[in-house]
Amino acid sequence: MGGFRLIGALVIGIVLSGTANARQVTSCLKLGTPPLPERAQPLKTLGQFVLQGAGQCVEYIEAPVKRTEALIRNGMLDGDLMRTKIWADQNVDTVVYVPTPLYQDEIVAVFVKPLSQSLGSLNDLRSKRVVITSGHRWAEAQLMQRGITPVMASTYGHFMEHIHFGKVDVGLIEKSSLPMLGEEPNVMTKVISPIQFHIVLRKEHEDLVPSLDTALKRIKAQFGLMQN
Repeated sequence: MGGFRLIGALVIGIVLSGTANARQVTSCLKLGTPPLPERAQPLKTLGQFVLQGAGQCVEYIEAPVKRTEALIRNGMLDGDLMRTKIWADQNVDTVVYVPTPLYQDEIVAVFVKPLSQSLGSLNDLRSKRVVITSGHRWAEAQLMQRGITPVMASTYGHFMEHIHFGKVDVGLIEKSSLPMLGEEPNVMTKVISPIQFHIVLRKEHEDLVPSLDTALKRIKAQFGLMQN
């Protein structure tokens, strides 16, 4: 990804130039968001400006992805700030997604021992034992499509334990989440796939999707971030 520094610069630019051009806010939405590293916090502000552009205010509820998934399904949340299209398609009876991605990250392979085969794509994982964090629906779907049943880790600590103790060959995680693993001097990483995240809403808010998409496109185009 172009980096959270670009997102941060975008947010600062919006604030300084007054480019939010927000409509009058008429209601607030409760959106889930996963725990984010400090450098990813500008994504919340970007989401806030996008929602303001559609006449909405937002309240963020930070919780693990499986928890927010349940809250969205039972109607306790109106949606989520960052979900993949794969996740939205898996929950098509409940949610819709904003077509323009909020941002693009990268999926990295994490390992501590040199691998016998180099990794260039997800297809190269077919002969590997792979761990992912529980609730990572994108990674789970991508691996299952390739005949790989991933090991699920309930925490980032358990994720690294599986790798360090040789229970798996490799782990998959977003590049932006690497700081959540803590100080790991012996860890090696390799980018193997892009991953895009979208704002998703419960279907009763489907009428907001066009205005949210327009607002997001306008903001990203103005600041040259349409590729992110």
